[in-house]
Amino acid sequence: MTSIFVGCAPATTDAPARSARPGEERESATAEEVYRSYIDASNAIDFADPETFVPASKFTSERLYASLSQSWQARHDQEHVIDGDMVVQYFQVVAVHPDLSVEAMACLDLSDLTMVDRYGESEFPEDSPDFLVAYLGFISVHGEVLLDSQMLEPASRCRTSEPKHTPIAPSPGVPADPAADRAKREQAASCASCPDLTNCGC
Repeated sequence: MTSIFVGCAPATTDAPARSARPGEERESATAEEVYRSYIDASNAIDFADPETFVPASKFTSERLYASLSQSWQARHDQEHVIDGDMVVQYFQVVAVHPDLSVEAMACLDLSDLTMVDRYGESEFPEDSPDFLVAYLGFISVHGEVLLDSQMLEPASRCRTSEPKHTPIAPSPGVPADPAADRAKREQAASCASCPDLTNCGC
């Protein structure tokens, strides 16, 4: 699935793959820290108290936080109750672009998460998956790395890791979203309408 984000040319003896520059390595490490902190902030949310939504804004762009807070506020209004934690099973950077924006993948274990409506009925379908693969986009704003987008895809399990490769941006003119993978991205797009990670109807 990492091929969704980056095209890799085969290595040759004359032109070995370029190593990540120091700035890219720093952005890669920071993106993981930001995402894990965002998940921690999300786990601390209590829909009954909208003030608990605010800490997540520290780790997200204004655009994403506006969408998140709107979704969380709706759950507050509907008196939903959430309990348990999402767990990041793995995180991997797959591309760092010249503008230091970052694309990454993560897998979340939701098996400990529950959410009920005001009548105590579960909001999760019985056959809902315990795992979600998250395709993530980060931007750099005044030197600060922020989560800017996330696309979610249900999964039957989390791998312990994805195949490793050098996190570099595609060559100029090479699309970051190859046509061969577009159908998978479109299929996952229906999950992107639930940015709070708790109402994925796939």
